[in-house]
Amino acid sequence: VSIKEAKETVELWYKERQEVLKWQEERKNEAHKKHSVHTLLGRARRFPSLDNASSALKSHIERAAINAPVQ
Repeated sequence: VSIKEAKETVELWYKERQEVLKWQEERKNEAHKKHSVHTLLGRARRFPSLDNASSALKSHIERAAINAPVQ
């Protein structure tokens, strides 16, 4: 699969499932504001403040904030 084809597939998937993008943005915002997100069973995954974080660290924390609740 080419990179272009892969990107198109991902874009199409998200286009048909806009609620997933909304949920992901909510988790990112939660990580920024509360410095934590919660799993389905209520366990907190805590994150450091993102105020002075590098863009690479911010991206890492945002991905972790999306993954943690469903793991």
